[in-house]
Amino acid sequence: MRGSSLLCLLPLLLTGCSAKDAVSLSVRISQSALTVRQGAFGGSLTGSFQVQLTVGPEASGASTVTAQSFSLQTQSGMVLVDVLKVESDAAFPLSVGKGETKHVTFTIEQSAINHDAACAGPLKIRGSFSDSLKGGTEPAESDPITPGCDPTA
Repeated sequence: MRGSSLLCLLPLLLTGCSAKDAVSLSVRISQSALTVRQGAFGGSLTGSFQVQLTVGPEASGASTVTAQSFSLQTQSGMVLVDVLKVESDAAFPLSVGKGETKHVTFTIEQSAINHDAACAGPLKIRGSFSDSLKGGTEPAESDPITPGCDPTA
């Protein structure tokens, strides 16, 4: 009896994604790197990050995805940059097919940031993407990032 109970659980253990991820778009921000410099006219921010867009294998079809906006926040949620200035290596809108994963690299060129606030602790990049499959917006958040900080001038 015990063996048959474990056998029933096997399919659940073998699935690596949640049911939601299998039928919809999932977005993940990773490989984030930030540098904050202090200059004569204030702080500046440069960096990059990668976004992974995946449409699950059980989705009803492809999704047309558009990057809407990105912000930079402290771990506690204080907004340091409301709208990050970014460029990507892909043209949006981007079609992501059923069962497909696409990676997009974003580069940050932000001319103004509070140097001391940005260098006080870990930061997070938060973004939002329009998703035609869902007919709405899909949020994403990076893991905590410790920026490289030049000393205050």
